[in-house]
Amino acid sequence: MADRWLRQAGLILVAAAADTLIRAIELRTGKTLWKNVLPPGGHAPPIPYEIGGGRYLVI
Repeated sequence: MADRWLRQAGLILVAAAADTLIRAIELRTGKTLWKNVLPPGGHAPPIPYEIGGGRYLVI
């Protein structure tokens, strides 16, 4: 699966929130490790994929 690198790192990505942030959350602790503002608000879960050795997200 394309999201195996997220699971292996113990992360979940959240963008479907009332604010305009995307967050990387550590599954074990629930701590937000990274966040950034999305130009338009995200109203769907991020979907990771890999192509040509690159790792990408689409919302």
